[in-house]
Amino acid sequence: MERLRRIVSHAVTCIAGMQLICLCAPASAAQLQLGQQPELFVQSGHTAVTVSAVAFSSNLQWLASGGSDGQVILWNVPAGLEVRTLAGHKETISVVALSADGCYVASAGVDKKVLLHDAKTGRVVKELDAGNQPVDALVVSNDGSTLVWGEGNTVEVWNSRNPKPPYRVATLPGRVTALAFSNNGAAIVAGTETGLAEIVSVVDHKPALSLPGHIGEITSIAFSDDGTRIVTGSFDKTVRID
Repeated sequence: MERLRRIVSHAVTCIAGMQLICLCAPASAAQLQLGQQPELFVQSGHTAVTVSAVAFSSNLQWLASGGSDGQVILWNVPAGLEVRTLAGHKETISVVALSADGCYVASAGVDKKVLLHDAKTGRVVKELDAGNQPVDALVVSNDGSTLVWGEGNTVEVWNSRNPKPPYRVATLPGRVTALAFSNNGAAIVAGTETGLAEIVSVVDHKPALSLPGHIGEITSIAFSDDGTRIVTGSFDKTVRID
């Protein structure tokens, strides 16, 4: 039981229709005492039938949610309160992402737009055209300067320090279904519907290493904090650590 308490997440979010349910431990999972119950917040800030996407900031202070109403809502997790609504999309939100500190919120929708918002002001920092392919994966760098998204079977990048339009860093054998940034921002890892994962160098703008192994679509992917390991989860009912 002690081991279980230590590995339980500090906060867990799930979607139930148009309600957002957030389960929060009082301080950290390691401090949760035997028999102590986490606090449950049920939020219903969306007017949509469906809450379609959620994401935490790395510090677990902020949560973004997107719905079929085209709205992105920013929440303060410790307080369990809605902070502001971020406008710009006209159709269902397919995916949301936050910078590590929660200062920037990225989102993509069925309207083929990729938006980056300043979370403090609600202002749209950048609006990008996602083309004609669906966007199922999106990630923002820790400092909010770089957006990466999967556009069909390609990985696209926009960098605020580069005046050029978004550029393509990889074309993969199947639709991009999951993305993650390394903590140092030097690499991206992309998972696909074919079960293949690919590490892409942000510096060289090209694939660096392929990670085969799954036989089903990759649904989630992450770097370890030190960037030396990658974990993937798949519809094939396996978790791989490379």
